[in-house]
Order: sequence, then C-alpha cells, then structure tokens
Amino acid sequence: GADVALNGTPVDTFIDIHGKPFGTAIMNGATEEGVWVEYTWFNPVGRELLPKSSWIVRHDSYVFGAGIYLPEGVSDGETAAQAESQKSEELTAASSAATNELDVDRLELESTDGMMDEPAQAVLEGSVDDMAEEAVEAAKE
Repeated sequence: GADVALNGTPVDTFIDIHGKPFGTAIMNGATEEGVWVEYTWFNPVGRELLPKSSWIVRHDSYVFGAGIYLPEGVSDGETAAQAESQKSEELTAASSAATNELDVDRLELESTDGMMDEPAQAVLEGSVDDMAEEAVEAAKE
C-alpha cells in the first residue's frame, strides 16, 4: 500500500497532518534494539487518515521499518503493542464476566440437585456449559 509518489523523497522530510516531523524521529530515533514511532498517515487501503505505529530498527547504516494502521478507537501516540494489550485486557474482562455468570448458573444448578432426574440434570448441565462457551466466543468478537 505504499505511495509510489513518495519514492525518492528523503524520509527525514516527512511531516504528518498534525505537523509532527515523524521522518526525523524515524531517522534520528532508530536504534539497533528498535523503537516505536507514532504518527498520523493516509491509509491507502481504507482511504482515510489514521494513527499509525511503526517499528523502526537501525542496522549498520540502514534504517528498516514496518508500520501498522491502528484500529478504530486507538489514539495517535498509542503503540500497536499497547493497543493489543488493551484488547487482551478487554477480552480477559469479558471472559471473567462470562465465568462469573457461569458460576452463578452452576450455583443455581447445584441447588436443584436431587430435585430432578439424572437425564434432566445432564441436559441442564450441558446447557450451562454451552452458554459458557458461547459467552467466551462472543467476548472474543
């Protein structure tokens, strides 16, 4: 998705829509260990300006980089790693909520022990397990 019109343009002259000279940050900030550089750039696939986070590495006299347009709701300045961490935390919270609901359902189920025959109890236990699986799958989406 690179913009062919930028071929041959010195990277250190790149400035984003907010006036951030991210090209200078790329060229001067690159290390052998690698650094994240955040900026806003035009996504040619979605045809819109989006926050972008690029991992930049210096090797000998060369600078290499790979960038990702950040998902909706991620602010400029937030790295892709931070965005992924937040998504993981949200998934964990949703999974925990589903587990708590499952625990409540199991408590209710246990209180019915002895009150129904074994086939009915098995069907009820199966539906609680199915509900838990569905809740976890829904949380992943």
